[in-house]
Amino acid sequence: MKLQPASEMKKVTNEATAKFEKNSLASEYFKDLVKGIESKAEQGSCKFAYIYQGDEPRMLGVFSKELKKAGYTILDNKGVTGFTVNWG
Repeated sequence: MKLQPASEMKKVTNEATAKFEKNSLASEYFKDLVKGIESKAEQGSCKFAYIYQGDEPRMLGVFSKELKKAGYTILDNKGVTGFTVNWG
């Protein structure tokens, strides 16, 4: 068995991370998050508490990063797998 150079493994990691992020943003979990935000806005609220129901908690980091890029504030919900999204 041949050990691959670290530079090659970094390339593999970067490709896998990009694929994971793309798949996360195309997931039903992200669609539910967006629908939840829209629903709360239509109700006159500026906050949505999102509870992640999946089995890959790394998705929360991807969602948080995407929301911050769009101008939302993320509030940490201590002890809960999720966060509160704020836009007000």
